[in-house]
Amino acid sequence: MDWAIVLTLLVCGFVVWKYFTSWKELWYYRRMDRYITTMGFYEKLLTVEGTDSGFCILAMKVRKGGYITKRPEKVIGALLMDAANRYYVDPLHGILFLEALLENFHKDNDDVLLP
Repeated sequence: MDWAIVLTLLVCGFVVWKYFTSWKELWYYRRMDRYITTMGFYEKLLTVEGTDSGFCILAMKVRKGGYITKRPEKVIGALLMDAANRYYVDPLHGILFLEALLENFHKDNDDVLLP
């Protein structure tokens, strides 16, 4: 693996760690990562997040939005895997997909402060 990718993943991981607010939230993200791993997409998603900081930040916001809106971690994990697949076909399409998910979270939950 290239050192630039490793460094980007470490920075992205640090940002994600600072973004956590509770152990319950951390457990939610862990279950989501386990689901993505069992589906065989963990490395593919990690590669996309490590090479595109915009995708990484949007994916982090989708994870946070899924937790805040109490959506099941498997649903959010599946949406992130779909976004990674779309990114491999067309990077802009993957990013726009994540932005649409965030807009959907905002429409459904006006009373909740979302990222």
